[in-house]
Amino acid sequence: MRVLSVLHPGGGHSGVLGERVRAAGHEIVEWNLGAGEDMPGPLGAFDALAVFGGGQNLRDAGRLPWLGAEIELIR
Repeated sequence: MRVLSVLHPGGGHSGVLGERVRAAGHEIVEWNLGAGEDMPGPLGAFDALAVFGGGQNLRDAGRLPWLGAEIELIR
């Protein structure tokens, strides 16, 4: 199984989820869209999507251009 972990600027890493995924012999790919990183492959290449929280909110999409792209990804 491949898990795409969507992180946010200043948000760290996948933590316990990442540990558990790796311990089960699966792959977790961390992606920080807000840091300008390209998506690590098509969404269909992943079996699960984990989106971690942060200080941003939907209302911040105008101030944080990357947030709109994340909202569309989740949609």
